[in-house]
Amino acid sequence: NGWMLPGGVLREGPASLGRAGVVVLSKDDPASRNVAALEARVRRFNPDALLLSAQLKPECFEVWGQDRRQPLAEWNGTRAGIFSGIADPAAFEQSLRQLGVTPVFHKKFLDHHRYEKQAIDRLVLECQRLNAVALMTTLKDAVRIPQEWLKNLPVPVVVLHVNLELTREEDLIERLHSVLGR
Repeated sequence: NGWMLPGGVLREGPASLGRAGVVVLSKDDPASRNVAALEARVRRFNPDALLLSAQLKPECFEVWGQDRRQPLAEWNGTRAGIFSGIADPAAFEQSLRQLGVTPVFHKKFLDHHRYEKQAIDRLVLECQRLNAVALMTTLKDAVRIPQEWLKNLPVPVVVLHVNLELTREEDLIERLHSVLGR
């Protein structure tokens, strides 16, 4: 929407692009936005910036607290409760659905939410009520949950790990080397 936080997605005004050496356009699905229009807008403020695109790609699942990573296919066909406190919870849910997970509920918290034990306990009870075999979340959310809260839960908390994949990564490395004088 072109607005700055909290009303929009921008952390700084568009004029700040003028001082950037690299601009990364990120979104899970680049086909869902008009990349050419975004690039043209950046170029109005900074014709020389290196423009890159980035996408989050699912890597694996981890049963949180057990330090055990599992292939994505391991949870295909799973009924799971999900929760997230991120900027785009719909994208997280869509990623899980694309991996074959069937969300039976999605509790959406505000971005950067601080979890309380009672909230996690209620989510676990909802999983049990709806016959979900796991409670899934993001790594960003999982790190906000003390490990001792996870002991003896009747359903595991499972985290989706993602990687950020950049286009033209070699151009970024070259730009960094030139800035750092290497």
